Amino acid sequence: MKKAISLILTLALVLALMLECRLPFKSQFRTFFLSPMMVPIASIILIWQVLFHYNGVINEFLQVFGADKIDWLKSDYCMVVIVVLFLWKNLGYNMILLMAALSNIPRELL
Repeated sequence: MKKAISLILTLALVLALMLECRLPFKSQFRTFFLSPMMVPIASIILIWQVLFHYNGVINEFLQVFGADKIDWLKSDYCMVVIVVLFLWKNLGYNMILLMAALSNIPRELL
């Protein structure tokens, strides 16, 4: 649990610092990480099931490049999929908190 919290806070801080800079597609980037806060968790799970199903979008994409299908949730990649889902679900909230904190720091110190 401690590793998950440190990973999420580190990534949220990096993303918050990136969003303080002038980036192209900044609003789309922010929307990608904030969208899990706007939709119910059941909808997020359905989206991820469509992506990582055996006949899902990711496997179809991999087949274009000649790779074999992977049963994501029953393979060695299961933990990676779960960690990525957890990070995406929780990064937005922490990123918003850190962006608010960073906006109160004078520019000279940054």
